[in-house]
Amino acid sequence: QHQAQQRAFVIPAVRRERTRQRQRRLGTGLLLLLLLCLVRCECETVPPPLAPAKSPTAHVFEVAKPTAKKKTRPIAVKMVPQGRGKYTAAGRASPSWIEDLRLQVAARSVRLAQCFTGVDRPGVLRWTARVNPDSGTVSDHELEAIPANAELGRDQKVCVVGVLGTPTYRLHPTDTETLPDAVSLVIEF
Repeated sequence: QHQAQQRAFVIPAVRRERTRQRQRRLGTGLLLLLLLCLVRCECETVPPPLAPAKSPTAHVFEVAKPTAKKKTRPIAVKMVPQGRGKYTAAGRASPSWIEDLRLQVAARSVRLAQCFTGVDRPGVLRWTARVNPDSGTVSDHELEAIPANAELGRDQKVCVVGVLGTPTYRLHPTDTETLPDAVSLVIEF
């Protein structure tokens, strides 16, 4: 009874420390018990493994030992820079009537703007066509909106081709000029 009264008056911090000590001892004991369970008892003698039976037709092969690889150092090579050839391609001179074509296309900008009525933001259009400078006619129209995600509607394409195709252009070619396969112009709207 006297010990029970003394325990009741023990300071809580002391009581917690005693409890921790008991838990540590218990944990250490459980850990040792677990390790003893895992230890393999070598009390019994294990019989030696049986030698494999040799068959009368068994062949013995010698295995070559791998040779040690020699350590190699990287080869030091000095590269001498060599000059590159200069290639100049004679560019085709643009025909004299190209500037006239550009000016006449720019003069149609008011009519081209009507093709894009209702478009909420400006854009860029690449127009590629075959031009006959003698007659001033254009054919094989290709229209490409820039950026590529900006699409032209069918009605807009028909309108643009109509504006750029008629009336014919007044161009003044010379006889010595070679005709380009196609003419490409960038039009902003």
